[in-house]
Amino acid sequence: MSAYHKNALRPGYALAEYTIESVLGHGGFGITYLARDNALGAEVAIKEYLPQEIAARDERTAFVVPGGAKDSIRHYHWGLKNFVKEARALARFKHPNIVRVLRFIEANGTAYTVMEYEQGRTLAQELKQAGQRLDEPALLRIVMPILNGLDEVHKVGLLHLDIKPENIYLRRDGTPMLIDFGSTRHAMTESRPAGRIALTHGYAPVEQYPDKGQLGPWSDVYALGATMYRCVTGKRPADALARYRAVLDYKADPLVPAARAEAGRYQPMVLESIDGAMQVYAKDRPQTAREFQDYLLGRKKRISAASPVPGIAPGRRERTPGRVARFARYVTILLMVAGLGIAGWLGWPEVAGLWRAVMEPVEAEAPNPHPGSDAKAKPGESSEGWELPAALRSIFNRISR
Repeated sequence: MSAYHKNALRPGYALAEYTIESVLGHGGFGITYLARDNALGAEVAIKEYLPQEIAARDERTAFVVPGGAKDSIRHYHWGLKNFVKEARALARFKHPNIVRVLRFIEANGTAYTVMEYEQGRTLAQELKQAGQRLDEPALLRIVMPILNGLDEVHKVGLLHLDIKPENIYLRRDGTPMLIDFGSTRHAMTESRPAGRIALTHGYAPVEQYPDKGQLGPWSDVYALGATMYRCVTGKRPADALARYRAVLDYKADPLVPAARAEAGRYQPMVLESIDGAMQVYAKDRPQTAREFQDYLLGRKKRISAASPVPGIAPGRRERTPGRVARFARYVTILLMVAGLGIAGWLGWPEVAGLWRAVMEPVEAEAPNPHPGSDAKAKPGESSEGWELPAALRSIFNRISR
């Protein structure tokens, strides 16, 4: 697999102890090369920091040079600082499901991350070969190990921020790993208020858009849920910002829940977990990779987002017990006010008499210990020991008139 980029280093270029062989891929913020370790004879992948919107390569010197504008220089160095910081953090990991960073190099006015290279293909390529969908066992064989690696990344304060089928790599033996972390891209976007948003529509949660919330592990949970949605439905999920706006306008969520779209093809708890991970509001999702894994394994139960209570707008929560209690108090106060109004209409003396008649304990006639005796009910009482109070009869008569 080889690609072309006008700013890429040429094949045969010597970078420290490595020789560039070809371009593996490129994006708006960098280029990834296939290279050879001259000392060990092994192939490696090398990612170069090169944000093409604000920088270009000098063909004569191979240096990466930011644009002449003051803001371009500042943004370039801000992104470079984050690129190196991320490389150093990832170099501490030796997790089988996270891309292994061997070292980083600072050269040509930029930086390079040297990573292990293994034969395989991306999940996006796997989906293309599998007819755009994966069955449940195949899906879980990929997702569960990825969640293990993601949990370790989150524990040290790192976020991926670009999980999608293109960034999950399947080795030849089928084991998955996360590649191409996007936190540097996000850091650069935040430092450039007027810049283009660096995210993948459909997989990025709403909080990755400007001023739409705080990022955290729940952001990667959304992206992985969206990746699973793509694997079970064969379709790219609806954009999170469009979903957010629909919820605010009390319109239908443009995303068809996985539990509704794929009912019967996968276990309900798997589909419900996907829908839970893709909730619009971050607080409604699993908050960590481990929690998401627990839902997928059935260790935790949740109400499916695909079966909302009728009358509740998509994305809005059902009444909580606290809200129900407040509602009951309001109804009670309303009934008390109505009761006072009725009291004024009927006349307070009669109501007071009714209240006393109802509240006074009624002594029921003791059962006759001698059946057949001539014991009788007292005058003014029914044979069951109670009759309608006079005050209540008076009220009923007035209402009937």
